[in-house]
Amino acid sequence: MVAFLAALPAFIQALPYIFQVALKMMTLLEKFILWSEKREFNNWLSECERTIDKLDQAQTPEQKREAARSMVDLIRKLN
Repeated sequence: MVAFLAALPAFIQALPYIFQVALKMMTLLEKFILWSEKREFNNWLSECERTIDKLDQAQTPEQKREAARSMVDLIRKLN
């Protein structure tokens, strides 16, 4: 209990800095959300999941080549 009371003034003094960092994190998260909506990032992630499933299930050389082509197409869409 004594340690808590001793640390309390330092914590209170640090609150403005903590709030500044929290505000910057919220701004960054907001920008990321806008970017991901603009780039249709959620659709890209879904397509990535399907492609990885294709890679896991591919057995013949042709299936493996097709899955690799799908992966290359996904990487191209990142631009």
